Amino acid sequence: MGNFSFRMSGPEEYVSPKAKGDFTREAGIVIGAALVLFFMLPFFAFFIYAFNGYFDIFFEEHATGNFHNSVFFNGKIWYITSFLKKSKKCDLVSLEPSANAQPEIVIGNFLSYPELFADKDRFFIVDLFRIKEFKDGTLKDIKTDRQLNYLSKYFIFKGEPAALEITDKEQYFCFLKDGKWKKEESFAIKPALNVPWVKSDCQTHVLTAGNDIYLFYSHKSREAAYCRINNDFTCKPEDWKMVPVEGNYISFATVNGKPSVINTEKGRVTVTQLDGDQWKEISSVKTGRIYDFNIFSGKNPDEMLLIWGNTGSNNIEVDNIKGDVLSQIVSIGKKYEPLKLQMISNIFTISIEIIILTAVLVLLSGVMKKYKISAYTVNGSVVTFASLMQRGFARGIDVLIVYLPILICFIIYSKQYLEFMEGKDIGDLISPLMIFPVMLVSMAIAAVIAVIIWLMEGKWGQTPGKMVIGIKTVNRETLLPCGPISAIVRNLLFIVDGIIHFLTGIFFIAFFTNRQRFGDIIAGTIVIEKQASGSENGISEKSEEEAGV
Repeated sequence: MGNFSFRMSGPEEYVSPKAKGDFTREAGIVIGAALVLFFMLPFFAFFIYAFNGYFDIFFEEHATGNFHNSVFFNGKIWYITSFLKKSKKCDLVSLEPSANAQPEIVIGNFLSYPELFADKDRFFIVDLFRIKEFKDGTLKDIKTDRQLNYLSKYFIFKGEPAALEITDKEQYFCFLKDGKWKKEESFAIKPALNVPWVKSDCQTHVLTAGNDIYLFYSHKSREAAYCRINNDFTCKPEDWKMVPVEGNYISFATVNGKPSVINTEKGRVTVTQLDGDQWKEISSVKTGRIYDFNIFSGKNPDEMLLIWGNTGSNNIEVDNIKGDVLSQIVSIGKKYEPLKLQMISNIFTISIEIIILTAVLVLLSGVMKKYKISAYTVNGSVVTFASLMQRGFARGIDVLIVYLPILICFIIYSKQYLEFMEGKDIGDLISPLMIFPVMLVSMAIAAVIAVIIWLMEGKWGQTPGKMVIGIKTVNRETLLPCGPISAIVRNLLFIVDGIIHFLTGIFFIAFFTNRQRFGDIIAGTIVIEKQASGSENGISEKSEEEAGV
């Protein structure tokens, strides 16, 4: 089983007289610089996007930024867009369906995704507690007597702003008259309805069709119910009816005068419309993977306008939907693929991390060679400590072997996930319910490989990485292979040595006696070179002078 020791010092050891002098200063400079670079890694990741053209939008005259919400007004699509520009302020942008976007006005620094709702000759913008009115090309604030709850939903009713005020306990219709919000006291919806899943965490939506108001609840994007509000503003429990929904994302809109539900899943948009008391599918078209979108009435009763954009990209697209046919009208900005850029960023970050680690290992190895004792002796046998660079490369090889199953699973999953996000129909293979078991199996395989590698180190003193590099892990007192218990302990304690991107372990090896990291100190092990001459245990019979002592 091997010896397991908590001793902090070996039987015979050498400490450099310069260890507290120049070595401390130079090694401290190297580790300090490494710390600074590691904490700058997020900035390196951030700037990788610039190299891929992501931040070109800062320099474009009509940047579209992140698409949030939109209305169709006076033959134009108006939408809110924001990005890290103009002191983080949002633009109100207009778009004729056949033209490029033109920023109309900077509307201010909005704290959340603004809502837009339109009337015949004006429309309104709401963000948290502010209401702005846009009319005749100008934007002005509307002062009200009080602020509605931030969860409230706004809409136009009979030509005037209205809202469903949502609180934790009740919901009321409110109508804006001369700057004052007036509650419709006869209307109050409590969370308890005859629909079992309607709870406080449901999403609330309000649509108007003529003088009718429709209230929708959706739950977990898989279920929805609606109620048509009567003229007396009542909505009885028996008035609630279910809505047929199926998709990853659900939205609601009034299309050609009728309430409609829009479902999106796997790059397909399906529009279901309320005709009398029946829901009928009127369109199902293939698109790209849609995140933020709105649908409006088209020029003809059987047509619709779809405006959509990918969150994080700089592209907004307007399409015409007629039946099951989609035709692109205009595409603004550049089509970026955020997920691929994120993967590139991750690869870039890991590469920078590896470069920094390698530089630290090389520099510290040079400093240690200059100032630190490189040999260790037990009962007249002298061995040479493995350098930081040797140990680092050996550990890197072992980590690659252990993580190989997880890496393979991640590559396959990422490829399929990207195809899914681009709207390709690849079935349910990438469903979380399918990928999680695969990930768990790959992690279990990785854990088994790790244990096998640790047991190899305990029995022979070498992992695959150490075999390639030519170093060994041995018991500090006997210079024999450390045994399985010590090997498992030292490797489990790599949790401590791996803190701050492995700099904790590097610090221990650089500054502590016998070049031991924390796991080595507790397990009673040292890492030495596997000598070309000497016994099978790697013990050299060279004199201390030959070893550089």
